[in-house]
Amino acid sequence: MKIGRIKRPIWSTRKVNNLEGIRLLEVEIMPWGDWTLGGSGVTTIVCDNVGAGIGEHIFICTGSAVRDTVFNPEAPFKTMVTAILDQVYIDEKLVKDKNAFLIPVGK
Repeated sequence: MKIGRIKRPIWSTRKVNNLEGIRLLEVEIMPWGDWTLGGSGVTTIVCDNVGAGIGEHIFICTGSAVRDTVFNPEAPFKTMVTAILDQVYIDEKLVKDKNAFLIPVGK
């Protein structure tokens, strides 16, 4: 499970049949723990089944069980968006402006 920020959509003219109609997004992974660091600089590609948009912060899950629940077991993908984050709590305090701690430094 990871938190990420959507950087941009990934476009493709052809996909395997099991990925037809599925949006692909490039996501920057956010580090757990020290929220003042901003983004990690590490990116990954995820399948989007919830309609997340550029700049939104999302919850990412990986593995066969996640894929099998939403897509079909033959889909060649194991990383997907499972939620769009609206509020985040740290040490029982609501972080009111999610951008204040999740936007990467220097970007």
